[in-house]
Amino acid sequence: MASPAEPVLTLYGALRGASFDSDSAGLVSDQVMAYIPYDEEWMAIEQSDAHRAARQLSPTGYVAPPLCLVAFADEAAVGSVHECRIRQGAALVQYLVDAVHALRLAKPGWFADPVQVALTFAINAAGWRIERMPGPFRQLQAGPGDTPLPPYALSISDLGTASSSGCVHAMGQLVRQYRELAPNAAVDIALGEFSRAQGPSLTPDDRAAMLFTAIDAMFAGMSARRIGRVALRRFGFRKRVATALLAVGMEPAAADAEAAWLDWEHGGRGWRNALAHGDPSRQTTAGSRTDLLRLLELVRALLPGFVSFAIRWQFERDDLTTGFGLPPNAGLTAAFNIALERGEARRVTLPWLEGPV
Repeated sequence: MASPAEPVLTLYGALRGASFDSDSAGLVSDQVMAYIPYDEEWMAIEQSDAHRAARQLSPTGYVAPPLCLVAFADEAAVGSVHECRIRQGAALVQYLVDAVHALRLAKPGWFADPVQVALTFAINAAGWRIERMPGPFRQLQAGPGDTPLPPYALSISDLGTASSSGCVHAMGQLVRQYRELAPNAAVDIALGEFSRAQGPSLTPDDRAAMLFTAIDAMFAGMSARRIGRVALRRFGFRKRVATALLAVGMEPAAADAEAAWLDWEHGGRGWRNALAHGDPSRQTTAGSRTDLLRLLELVRALLPGFVSFAIRWQFERDDLTTGFGLPPNAGLTAAFNIALERGEARRVTLPWLEGPV
């Protein structure tokens, strides 16, 4: 890793719509920091026309720098910022993508995904060298306007500091461990759809469709009888969801209630089927916002267990395959659901990362 004195390629992504309660910096993961840049730093990073537009919209003519995610390359910068971005940029973008996942999994609230708004690569060595990559929603640089969901409030206590590790940092480390040790297509689909469901300019039905896709990636659908060659219990979807919620610490009564709502024809199942089969009879009403927030929180609760199980599956596949009586080519989603069926009989928190299933 480059020493602190050596200039490195740095990636900035502003979290438009998020607030922060500190002037200090903290870690989202060991690769990504969160902090509010000082004015001169942000003036170098932000595109000048975006800066002018934001100032024109401000009644005071001043716009404070936004909370940012900042990732640093491991190697000293050699060559132009463009050459460094070609060599190291993809890894930095993945760090930021995973940090966004961690922020959204750890706490509720809305902010604009910086990948969709704008990313800025920078090298600060006797002056700033900048390469900007605007996204499809770059107009949000002038201000996110009305947030489509309740806003995101980040605290320094949520992050990793010299004295503590908060909920966001713990989630950031879990997501990075998954990315480095056990990447899996089903987990990536679930994480990606969960994050995209919180993008700008989407209807409640758009968001719900993405969240139901995330659920399908974890449970293979609400009515699945088989996952590949692995048979599931008939009518077991609700019990598997309740067990997955218990596994991440939800109280039994709440886990049962959320699983029942998700499986209800007038709740999650009815909404999912209307979207999947093009049923126009379900109107998007003010009440659907309540349903949407409930669905969003349910997926947020489920996903960390799925990510954790993916890590365990990577390292204990042979033992779990034998213990569950799975075929040798069984995939992660099949194993996850069979683990839930085994755990449901005991109604206990499943030790995803260690100990016997």
